[in-house]
Amino acid sequence: LRSGRDALKLIAKHYSGENRKIFLPALSCNSMIEPFRQFKFNINYYPINENFTANELYIEKNIGTDDLLLVNLKKLKQKKVKIIQDVTQHILHYKAYHADYVIASIRKWFALPDGGLLIDRNKEIPYKKLVIENEHFSQIRKIGLKIKSDYLSNGVSGLKKEYRKYFLDA
Repeated sequence: LRSGRDALKLIAKHYSGENRKIFLPALSCNSMIEPFRQFKFNINYYPINENFTANELYIEKNIGTDDLLLVNLKKLKQKKVKIIQDVTQHILHYKAYHADYVIASIRKWFALPDGGLLIDRNKEIPYKKLVIENEHFSQIRKIGLKIKSDYLSNGVSGLKKEYRKYFLDA
């Protein structure tokens, strides 16, 4: 996969349908939200506690059977909730994952033009040949990475704005 966003897109496509709901953290970035918007999910944002953990009481009160949830709360497995865990921030510190789906954006850690991870623990998503939809993404990211490298090596302030534009365009 090209990105963590592509992993979310595969999940969203697999579960798309009438009145499907996803519960996302209130602090979610647009790249996490967009795949579910694209497949017409009802998006619910759950509150975040002061210590940046999910507000479990809110989630338990509002989530229903067969809804999707982006957080790892094992106790909700009894409700047949499909749990998605984003491990991007701690991918190098593997521990046992209990979520139905584990996703990550590998390119956030390594200087790669693309790279995403999707672990489907229950093997529910039919994996046929995954086709790169748009190689333009990787090409644009490569250019941006080159400019970023030049910026970090030389400190030319104008390069920062330039490489960030390439990343946004990708």
